Amino acid sequence: MYKEYNMDQLSLPMDLQEDIPENHLVRVINDAVKSLRYEPLYESLSRR
Repeated sequence: MYKEYNMDQLSLPMDLQEDIPENHLVRVINDAVKSLRYEPLYESLSRR
């Protein structure tokens, strides 16, 4: 009934993608963010 808990645990799952269903909306959002071009943003910020 209870899950063992250790406050000093420092490990995370190796691949979080395994826990996300294939057709989940977060995968679409992740792909959209990965496809963005950040160079124009970096250039405009570096001119300040």
